[in-house]
Amino acid sequence: MDSEHIPKEILNNPNFNWDDKERIKELNDLFCEIHTTDKSIIGTKDYKDLIKEINGRCDAEMTLKNKKLISKTVEEELRIAQEELRILQERVKE
Repeated sequence: MDSEHIPKEILNNPNFNWDDKERIKELNDLFCEIHTTDKSIIGTKDYKDLIKEINGRCDAEMTLKNKKLISKTVEEELRIAQEELRILQERVKE
C-alpha cells in the first residue's frame, strides 16, 4: 500500500490501522497534495495539529474497537451464565 507521503508520526502510531486500505489511500493523497501544493506548510503549527488530530482519531478508533470487542466478550459470558443459571434453576425445581 502506498503510504510514502504520510508523515512518520502517523505511520509510527501503534494504533494506526494498516488494514484500512481506503483510509491509507485518503491520507496519502491528502499529504501528497499538501506536499506538492505548498511545502512551506510542513512543520507549521497547523501541519503538526493535523498530524495530532489524525493520531488522536486513530487512538479513539482503536479504543472504540477494543471496547466493542470487550463488550461482545462480556455479552457472550453473560449469555452462557444465564443459560447455566436456567439449567440450575430447573434442577432445583425437580
